[in-house]
Amino acid sequence: MFVERMRVYFGTADLMIYPTQDSPSSFFYANRAEAFADELEYIVGSIQTSGRLVLKLEAPEITLKGFTLPELQKLNPFYLTAQDKLHPFQGRKIILSKQTAAELGLKLGDYLDIEVLGAKTEVFNCGLGRTGRPFPTRRPKHQRHCPP
Repeated sequence: MFVERMRVYFGTADLMIYPTQDSPSSFFYANRAEAFADELEYIVGSIQTSGRLVLKLEAPEITLKGFTLPELQKLNPFYLTAQDKLHPFQGRKIILSKQTAAELGLKLGDYLDIEVLGAKTEVFNCGLGRTGRPFPTRRPKHQRHCPP
């Protein structure tokens, strides 16, 4: 049960590497891990930040994770219940869980305003993910996946 719960948030990875305050950079470059590709099943790079989803009556805090679709599928296989202009998955697009979209009164094809570090950005809801990995049913913050 614990392992399954962890996979909801972290996917199938056994090892995740993050920079710390003592790292020479605040970024970890996945392409440098390619030197160890023969020892690893897969390598996935992602970005993560938090922001506020700006709605008419509320602004819930959300977690944004940036992936390419093939990387997300490797790390944490998922299923879409609906999609609209999903490909190419780049630029200002987002995938929401079907449950979260319903809770927030959002639909496939809606444009959403997201505020990150004081800057407001409009993103297009191009997919609805089936609840489950990587869209947990219960979470302290709503979780979204975006192109890196």
